[in-house]
Parts: sequence; structure tokens; C-alpha cells
Amino acid sequence: MKIKTLSVTELNNYISKIINSNPLLHNFSVSGEVFNLKQTQYGYIFFSLKDENSKINCIYFSENKVTISDGDKLVVEGKLNIYEKNGTYSIIVKKFNSIGLGDSYLEFEKIKKALEEEGYFDKSNKKPLPKHPQKIGIVTSISGAAIKDIIKLAQKRYPIIEIVIYNAKMQGQEAVINIVEGINMLNNIEDIELIILTRGGGSYDELSIFNNEMIAKSIFESKKPIISAIGHEIDFVISDFVADARASTPSSAIENFLPDINHIETYIMQLKEKIDYSLNRKLEFHKINLGNIVSILEKSNFSYKLANNRKDIFNMKIRLDYSIYKSVNKEKNSIEKFGDKLSSLNPIEIINKGYAIIDKDKAIITTINQISVDDIVNIKLSDGIATAKIISVRNEDRKNEKK
Repeated sequence: MKIKTLSVTELNNYISKIINSNPLLHNFSVSGEVFNLKQTQYGYIFFSLKDENSKINCIYFSENKVTISDGDKLVVEGKLNIYEKNGTYSIIVKKFNSIGLGDSYLEFEKIKKALEEEGYFDKSNKKPLPKHPQKIGIVTSISGAAIKDIIKLAQKRYPIIEIVIYNAKMQGQEAVINIVEGINMLNNIEDIELIILTRGGGSYDELSIFNNEMIAKSIFESKKPIISAIGHEIDFVISDFVADARASTPSSAIENFLPDINHIETYIMQLKEKIDYSLNRKLEFHKINLGNIVSILEKSNFSYKLANNRKDIFNMKIRLDYSIYKSVNKEKNSIEKFGDKLSSLNPIEIINKGYAIIDKDKAIITTINQISVDDIVNIKLSDGIATAKIISVRNEDRKNEKK
């Protein structure tokens, strides 16, 4: 039998007919836990129901305000509907009843209560955030939209910041280990001043990993302050309560906890103006005081007293000049005598008196024991050098001659 090939539209139409023709799927009830709740201003409420293994999307319409929250456990009545264009199906809810809280929410509350009793949420354990950090670390997925927004905003808002990124999985079985390793690694980089744990929005299940006790413990034991920036404004996870600060979105982590370079520059300018104003006031104050002092001195005949002392000051100057003159002359005479002595010992001066300096192979000859017959020597005179050959050597004491 040959299998007929269908188009996607034909297949979805066929599935829709099967669903619509089955009376069981026109009116049934199902129970589950609410998550990913979204309400529109037009009265439509979109949410999902889940149990421990599966989930299904639901749509409910009401003109009145409905109080449903993530974590509620509901029994809903409705019919199954397929959206043929996307090939997705959902429950069109006719009515629902709340039967308490779901297992996931109860587990969340259980973990939250236990950590709260251990002091994980106490304000006294919160570490202060740096006002002007120079280097921060971020634990997130480099493939996510969150990190792109953070880097772009950080470079615009505080361009001098240095960012170290630890690439961690943000969902799945390995996510918890990755996140803990990332926090620990960034703690070991000494000059990192702040850590941001962040990911963009996601489903309740995707964000639920941030309710994990291992992540909570890692945040609590961190030596460096940590900001939790998970999901959107309405999303709350355990890491938000344990962290030293919470940001409602990844972008708000930058906007709320990193300084704005423009604000800093404005503050510096205002501070400079205040300092200039303060200095000018003090300068004006001291000028007035100085004028008052001058006025007082003039009134106390200080100028007259100063004039009477001029003669004494002049005489003192004469005595001081004379004393300096005597000291200088004395030192000058001492220097001249020392110079004369040095000149008398200068070999050049000795040569000028008719003496000569004899050397052989650049060694000065001072005794006949240094030379022999036929040696070549240099004789330095006052106006040049002569070269000579030794033809005899006599010892004046013994009167003998070497030949």
C-alpha cells in the first residue's frame, strides 16, 4: 500500500478534525499546577498546567479580574483546540477551581523557609556593594540575550568598567554545577569587586534552577557581593532572596548598580564650582582681615617706630658686610697658597725649569736599573718629545759602566 504524502497544512487539518470529532475532547477536566501565567489587558489569560512529567498550555477569557498565580493547583474544565497554523494545541478553559498549591510551589516554599531559618536572607549578612567598581564578574550564558544587553549598556553607562564573563549553562541538568563553579571561579579573581548572576526571561521550569540549595549556598558563602538578576520583574527565585541585591532584569542590574559616567562628570564639575566658590569667599575674608590689620598697624605708629630703627639696621648691615668680606679674603688667600703649592708639584712646571721626564715603553724611568745599553727611551721636554738610544749606563756611586 502506497503511503500518501501530505502537506503540513493537510496534516494539521486532519488532526484538527480528529480532535473536533471526539466528544471526550470537547468537555473534560484536568488538574495541574499553574506556571508561566500571563494576563492581557483584553481579558485573556494564558498559562500552563503541569505535573511531574508533562505540561499543557491553557487559554482562559474573563471580563472580570481573575486571581490566579504561578504555583496554584487548579482543576480546569474545557475543550481541546488545535492552532493549525503552528501545529500546537491547548485547552480552551471554560471554568476552573483552585484546589490549593502545587507541588513545585510547596517545594519552593519549603526550601525558602529552611534557608530563611538558617539566616540566608538576613540583612545583617548582606555584603555592601561597591559604589564605583573597576572590575566585575558575570555568570551567565554567552549565547543568551542577557549578556549582550548588559555589555552594551555597561559600555555606554560606565565605559571604564572591566567585565569578566563565566560562560555557564542557564538551564538543564548541568546548569546548577556550572553556576556554582562560575561563582567560585570569579571569587578567586582578586580584583573583581562585584559578581552578577543573570539570565533573561524564561518559563517557570527554566527559572526554577535558581531555587536550588547549592546555588543559594554558593551565593551566601561568596566573599564578593552578588547581584541576582533573573528573568523579569514578576519572576522571583531563591537566589533573589539570598543575594546581596536583586535586579528585576539583567539590564536593571547595570542601570541600578553601576554608576553613570555622565553623572560622575556632572558631580565633579559641581564639586569644583563649590570649591572655587568656597576658596574665593575665604580669600575675600582674609583680604578684609589683612586690610584691618594694616589699618591697626598704621594707627599704632608702626611706621614711625620702623623709621627710628632704620639706622640700627643699616649699621648692622655694614658690620655684616665687613665680616663677610674678611671671611672671603681669608679663604681666597688660603686657596691661592694651596694653588701655588700644587703648581710647584706639577710635573710640567718641573720640566719648564730645565728638567725632563724619561720613559721606556710608557713606564717612567727613575733608576738606572730600569734601563740597559741599546734601549730606546722617550725624553719629554717642555716643548716636545725626543727619542734616544742608551749607549752607556753608569752607576755614580760605583763609577762603573755597562756596555
